[in-house]
Amino acid sequence: MSDTQLVADLAYGGDLCAGGAELTFRVSEAVVTRPGFASVALSAIGDVNSGPFACRSPFVIGSGGGVELSGSPVEVAFDDLRVSVESAGDDVVEGSPAEFVVTATPAQVVDWEINLEVSQTGSFAEPDDIGEIEVVVAANSGTAQFSVPTVADADDEDDGLLTATIIPGRYEIVSPVAASVAVIDDDPTAVGLSGPLGADVGSRVFWHEGDSTSTFELSLTLSRALKANEVLEVPLVVAGGVLGDDFSLALRTPAPDGVALSGASVTFTGSDANTNNEAVLVMTPLEDSDALDEVVSVSLPGEWPSATVASPTTMIADGAVGSGRAVFKIIDNDKTATPAVLVSVDTTSLGLFPLQQIRIAEGDPAGGAYLVSLATDPGDGVTVTVTPSLQPAGKLTVAPALLTYSGGADGDWATPQKITVVAVDDEDDAHEQVRVHHSVKGYQGVSVGPTLNVVVIDDDDTPAPDLVVLPAVVPANTFAALSSVGVELAPVGASFGGAGNLDNRGAALWNPVTGELTAEALALISLSGEPAGLKVVSGRLVPNADQNSNGRLKTTRVNAFVNFAYSGATITTDTTVTVTVDQALLSSAKDAVGSFVITALTPAVEVTPAVLELVEGGSNAEYTVVLTTDPGQGKTVRVKPASADPDAVTVSGTVFFTGGTGGDWSQAQTVTVTAVDDDDADPETVVLTNTVTGYSRVTSAPSVEVKVADDETALASVVLPVGGLVVVEGDVS
Repeated sequence: MSDTQLVADLAYGGDLCAGGAELTFRVSEAVVTRPGFASVALSAIGDVNSGPFACRSPFVIGSGGGVELSGSPVEVAFDDLRVSVESAGDDVVEGSPAEFVVTATPAQVVDWEINLEVSQTGSFAEPDDIGEIEVVVAANSGTAQFSVPTVADADDEDDGLLTATIIPGRYEIVSPVAASVAVIDDDPTAVGLSGPLGADVGSRVFWHEGDSTSTFELSLTLSRALKANEVLEVPLVVAGGVLGDDFSLALRTPAPDGVALSGASVTFTGSDANTNNEAVLVMTPLEDSDALDEVVSVSLPGEWPSATVASPTTMIADGAVGSGRAVFKIIDNDKTATPAVLVSVDTTSLGLFPLQQIRIAEGDPAGGAYLVSLATDPGDGVTVTVTPSLQPAGKLTVAPALLTYSGGADGDWATPQKITVVAVDDEDDAHEQVRVHHSVKGYQGVSVGPTLNVVVIDDDDTPAPDLVVLPAVVPANTFAALSSVGVELAPVGASFGGAGNLDNRGAALWNPVTGELTAEALALISLSGEPAGLKVVSGRLVPNADQNSNGRLKTTRVNAFVNFAYSGATITTDTTVTVTVDQALLSSAKDAVGSFVITALTPAVEVTPAVLELVEGGSNAEYTVVLTTDPGQGKTVRVKPASADPDAVTVSGTVFFTGGTGGDWSQAQTVTVTAVDDDDADPETVVLTNTVTGYSRVTSAPSVEVKVADDETALASVVLPVGGLVVVEGDVS
């Protein structure tokens, strides 16, 4: 190969030589080292182009190996280095790494760096694992395998791809220049069911049997839109009523693409063009022949497995999980009705509220409204009047002041009529409760209708009610002994469960039967200044009865009993906890604020029991020792027992407690006491002392009294009188 000339395209690789110049080298001192390779000395002999020549070292000859421009021999690859990439395994499930392999031919005698770009569809790899990477093909190997980790999450999502693509370097890129590994999502599809009033059993939608104008909508929502060839059947769980007999079920029109209803099952079918993940069902009450009201609940299974359906579609491989519930009541119309005036809150304007009560703001011209109708037909040609009246008078205006209903087939007796009440703006700062009575004429002996309570929220400057917390002081060790601690919240000048502000959320804040506060209500009781870890976990309304002027008990206010749980560090200083109750829970236009004090635990050593009883001769007993508070991180407390009479009672050695996180300071440790066998026949009582070191200012713990029963038997003695004893024969005395 001596004097062989090689023409090198120095533009290869991008910026190795200025101007894309070609340079001719003279090869000398060539020695073939292996097939296709030679150790050579190179010298530049000219520039094919006439422009200036400037190169950086190393640079590339052709598309082959690298060359250092120097006077000493280097090895040159005369064959091109060709690089490709392929997947090194099957598709992976999220959480498993995607494997790839890079192939470089021919194999090089030195390590060789290959540059790749890793990209993804979906979000299965961490951001740090995406982008440009460098893979080293070891000398003489020709291949290098590498992996890209994926993350196992809990999100249902489309399957994705991880792709590795070779980017230019000191090699020739050949097919395949890129490889992909499919990443399979293994999370179930979440399906949610919701209705206008959610899942609270205390909040129900009321229908009248056979009333086709009264409908209820349910929404089913998938966590994602299905892909082509995916099908998910969502079975509805219906209880308390019969589909087809008590109510009908239909998709709201127009029905969305990819959604079908069969009985109580909704089927979602994916396609490339379909991005829908929601279906709205319309439920309508039907006429039946029984005389029963039905309370119907609709829910979803907690989870259900996948299943194969007719080809070519298949169920989602990982099944589904469901949540949500709706409850409604169908009022039957087959039972024999009793003539009565029906009064109900206008659900259109105010929302459902229990106990025939509405709330309005003083001076608000919109006021509030309720509905009045008749339960039965008063008969052809009969006119019924309903007149509202107020107690106390002068607090509200009522319109209209008279309602008229006509009977018969064409009568309007069953059509609810609206009455609007508006509060009169006064100058006091008190909330009022007004009773609206209804007198009736011309209705089959019915003269009085139901009474409606209207709570008027005053708009004048009202002081915020005080909140009394009972007890006012809670020892910290109460939290240590119990899983939760209860206190009573008593607002002064207000009441729980009353008017509150005007959002009318009462039905959703507490159970009207049991008084239990819902999670939403508990969130309206806030704490400040509390030790970290103190939480409100449950609560209920508690009626309070006072004596009236007649000596009878009457409920005049409602307090709340709430439970606090504590999971924080040892409370070492007295702490004031401020409790704020949102006005939404109160008959108040302002929040109520109060406080209580958690007194700190006093460092002490508890010893149990205080008295032990043993029998001489090796009998054993035990007592336990434990700390009441955490001595602190890294602290060690020693409790050293000692016997006042080691000849009678001995004790085991010092016990140790460690403080802080992971410490055993709250775990009782045992001291063993042993009775010593002696030669006398006397019982002993011995006091055991416990000396404490390393624990705040505590230097001693309570002593233990040990009573030892002797195991020897005392010898009997005979005492004779001085001078002897004279006994007369026959004298029995």
